[in-house]
Amino acid sequence: MNYLGRENTILAGMCFLTIQQLGLAYITTIDDPDRFLRISFIVQAIGGIGSGANSVASMALMIAISKKEERDRNIGLFEGFTGLGFMAGPLIGSFLYTMGGYIMPFAFSGIFFILCFPFVSYQLVKQKRENAVIEENRAKSFTGSEELIQYNKVSIVRMFTVPRFLFGIGS
Repeated sequence: MNYLGRENTILAGMCFLTIQQLGLAYITTIDDPDRFLRISFIVQAIGGIGSGANSVASMALMIAISKKEERDRNIGLFEGFTGLGFMAGPLIGSFLYTMGGYIMPFAFSGIFFILCFPFVSYQLVKQKRENAVIEENRAKSFTGSEELIQYNKVSIVRMFTVPRFLFGIGS
């Protein structure tokens, strides 16, 4: 994560999760049981790497950009929406299964990750630019006053809670 940066790690994690979801949709077409098992393990390993990267980088970025007094609240929202996603996921997944079989929940989730990617990318780039301006202003300031530091609360909450909820659904 130190090499890629938090933002790029989140995006890489999303790519791995997308590959996992689309791979799980694909494995239904495999007839050979041995090949099915090997590809299932590979796809799940890719998803595990993506999930780990995404979770760690998202939490680290949220902690880094949150004010000290709002950190607990933001982490609570982050984890709360993850839990809601884990609760709603089986319901939505079973509904999609009845509509299109085994492929449908995973294909839907994979396509949804693809559609979320531009939104998350935009929010991360926007936040990175804002942080750069804040740091530049802080460096120019002789007083070091906290008034120069402006955090976009709506952007923080929107950037993490909605994709985290959807991540929970996809899992």
